[in-house]
Amino acid sequence: MVELKPRAAERRRCYFAARIIFDGRNKSLDVMVRNVSPLGALIEAEDLSAVPLEFDLIIGSFVGESSVRRARRIWQDNGVMGVAFDTTADEEN
Repeated sequence: MVELKPRAAERRRCYFAARIIFDGRNKSLDVMVRNVSPLGALIEAEDLSAVPLEFDLIIGSFVGESSVRRARRIWQDNGVMGVAFDTTADEEN
């Protein structure tokens, strides 16, 4: 039997266009954010194979604002990736 751990923060369903930035800001990949919380997100794209373990995620929203978050891949499967945000970067700002 698999024990499911509760999330540290509730995720909000969304459909935001986003961009993963990596390789010293020389490469990027357009993705969709399917749910998000202050601690992480679920990202979807056709091919996530080139995405490194850590990257910047620029999330757009329906009001035209965007947010840049440092993210780390937690899991990945068939075009879907769960990421955790670097909360230490938030504490430094």
